[in-house]
Amino acid sequence: MLLITRILALVGATTLLALTGLTFVDVIGRYFFSRPVTAASEVIALLLGLTIFAAMPAVTQKEGHISVEILQGILTARQNRVRGVIVRLLTIFGLGVMSYVLYRQAARLESMYMATPHLRLRYAPYVYSMAAAMGISTAVYAVASARHIWTVFAPKGRS
Repeated sequence: MLLITRILALVGATTLLALTGLTFVDVIGRYFFSRPVTAASEVIALLLGLTIFAAMPAVTQKEGHISVEILQGILTARQNRVRGVIVRLLTIFGLGVMSYVLYRQAARLESMYMATPHLRLRYAPYVYSMAAAMGISTAVYAVASARHIWTVFAPKGRS
């Protein structure tokens, strides 16, 4: 696994642990002591986004995304190889578009000085980090796809 994907997986695991701990403390405080954690919902929302996007490059590198192979049984072997290449190229495009849209949204949030209501945490740094993680996912998947496409279409004996 690439170092950057390991680091991001560790960040994702850490934010998930923090998310779980904060939720536990908030629920205990809310129901047993009538004292919920102040602004817990804000922090939970930010941690949830960080958890998902920090884990994305590691999941992408392991090709752990859910896929449905509807056409696999009715296509020939060659058609399946072509379909696989098309799906990979569309996935790279989709990941790249999501990264770009997140980056644009972060820039917009930064220009408007948008922040959470209670803690006044700026949204832009969180969304920039999500865009970066999605960009890393795009690059990781592009490299894996290039290797896959090479092995599928390489002349015999050259893979």
